[in-house]
Amino acid sequence: MNKKSIVFLLFLFFMLIPAFTLMPYLVAPVHAQPSGILHTETLKITNSQSVATPAPFQQMINITSGNPLWSYINTTSGYVASNVVFYYANGTVIPSWLENYFPSHNPPYMLFWIKLAAGIPASGSVIIYMGVGRL
Repeated sequence: MNKKSIVFLLFLFFMLIPAFTLMPYLVAPVHAQPSGILHTETLKITNSQSVATPAPFQQMINITSGNPLWSYINTTSGYVASNVVFYYANGTVIPSWLENYFPSHNPPYMLFWIKLAAGIPASGSVIIYMGVGRL
């Protein structure tokens, strides 16, 4: 190898190291998400039974103040959880509604219901996402 080749290889080496170091920050999320989502939590819902759930299937979700997204959820009276959305990895929004908000309970929590279009397979699970947008 001549001196120019070595210099060129060293140049490439030192130019690519920062690119690979930054790669995790440059890659888009592995799932699509509805517009306006600022914070996301992955939720895994498991069916431990040997039979699939009905399709569609309504699933209760309990979010407590210990959840990392709690501080971003709108708790203003009349607008509680108005900035929360549940969705699939392809970005499709899952129909959901807030059943109740218990601010004086220790710890405070919210009860949501979601309607999973395809249900949950027998002894399987479904990955969904909870997104929180601007207040």
